[in-house]
Amino acid sequence: MSDVGQWNPKSVELGVIHEKLLTKAAGSLQETNLGLDADELGTLRPVLRRERQVWQSFATAQESELLIGWIKALTLLERDVTGFELGDKSPVITLHRILKSRNDLPDDLNDWIKQHTNNRFLPYGNLFERI
Repeated sequence: MSDVGQWNPKSVELGVIHEKLLTKAAGSLQETNLGLDADELGTLRPVLRRERQVWQSFATAQESELLIGWIKALTLLERDVTGFELGDKSPVITLHRILKSRNDLPDDLNDWIKQHTNNRFLPYGNLFERI
């Protein structure tokens, strides 16, 4: 029997540290790696792949302005940092849906996302899942 445990990315919960890192990144959109060092990027990487329900629960209580910043930060991280390519699993999709459900989606945000991403699923997600 082996003493080596298995790492399960689904066991990584979103918490205060992730909120702080996303907020830091949102405030550093012009900086390399959004002002995040390798350890901070490593802390964010596994939670980005969490299920939509987890992101929904995590982000619903947040202010819309904060979510807009997170959307921009996550869009740029996915485009510019290796290992952050998420396709139709991107939390940007969930955050965008939260803003839309609140009627707080800025008129220019969709265009901003499309201009700053190479992920064809942003901001709306996979069309097959929406049918």
